[in-house]
Amino acid sequence: MNDSTTFTATKVWIWLFLISIGLCVTPAEAKIRGLEVLNPKTYRAPNGRYSLTVDPSDRYGREDATYRCQQNGQDQWSATLPFTRLRSSIFSVK
Repeated sequence: MNDSTTFTATKVWIWLFLISIGLCVTPAEAKIRGLEVLNPKTYRAPNGRYSLTVDPSDRYGREDATYRCQQNGQDQWSATLPFTRLRSSIFSVK
């Protein structure tokens, strides 16, 4: 596998992870929860090499958020997705 294929595969796995696992907030859920304020947060892998930053566009997590994944401080992937995760995690399989 070359570096381009590995990078693409990594993007796919991160995308699937963000969509398939975790909690998302809809406007109705935010209202039920009492509108807890969600600040930008960075999650780090146990080995310290990877980090995932979640930056909500709405202070209550009712709209989209910007996600940025870094490896050793270098951007690997970023996107704005139409949901905000309440909690997240990131890990390395190696």
